[in-house]
Amino acid sequence: MTMGEDDQDLGEDLDDQLLVVAATTAQELLQKLGVLVPFGALITEAGEIETFFPEDNEIAPTLGEQVDWAIATLRRQLPKKPFATAVVSVLALAGSERHSAIGVQLESAENAVSVVFPYRKGWFGWKFGDGEVAPGIFADPVYRQNEMQDNA
Repeated sequence: MTMGEDDQDLGEDLDDQLLVVAATTAQELLQKLGVLVPFGALITEAGEIETFFPEDNEIAPTLGEQVDWAIATLRRQLPKKPFATAVVSVLALAGSERHSAIGVQLESAENAVSVVFPYRKGWFGWKFGDGEVAPGIFADPVYRQNEMQDNA
């Protein structure tokens, strides 16, 4: 099956929707709770966005383990053939010892990109910067495991 120009536009629109939902959700959680636990999101074949958050008893002690939880949760969804996935986490920007950005790693079976939204604490809550595409990805690819199973 080849992807036509209309299909490509639809794919970009869905990626944009997933990015907006993931980033907005992360910003709202940070504003309300003052902390962001990594989570996953995906777009179904029907174009619906689903989010996955750990239960209180599933929250791992380290950020790396929390990101691993989000990846594992999204990998379990791959048999449903999601259109695209997103792993959302906090990141430390270069030169900063503290978490100072929200990272959204968007993936499809063919492509992966990270978008970083810097933030800082202001007088009246968190202040968020515009998203910027970052080089590389910050977490293991969600689709890697699926590809290895397909090739086995």
